[in-house]
Amino acid sequence: MEKEDLELYELIAEDVEQAIRDPASPLRSREYRPVMVALAGYAVKQDEDDALKKWLGSFRRNPGGSLGEHFDNRSAFLELKAEFDSYLEKQGEPSRGNP
Repeated sequence: MEKEDLELYELIAEDVEQAIRDPASPLRSREYRPVMVALAGYAVKQDEDDALKKWLGSFRRNPGGSLGEHFDNRSAFLELKAEFDSYLEKQGEPSRGNP
């Protein structure tokens, strides 16, 4: 990954975090920052960064999900990525990563 790409993902992650309406959301915490940057990178590669912002703006934690419990970056990213892909499919925009 190029330095410029990482800088772009960080800017998008910051913008997306601001869209999260719940100020107490764990997704706005420092702990989740690497997850948000990775999710922003995924969204950019899918050309869905605007959809990511919209989705996270109304994000509600999946009751069966593990966000905030036994935190680890990889699990949190994979859970959020799956939920984002599901959101895209419901919007009629299947992600390119899931044909």
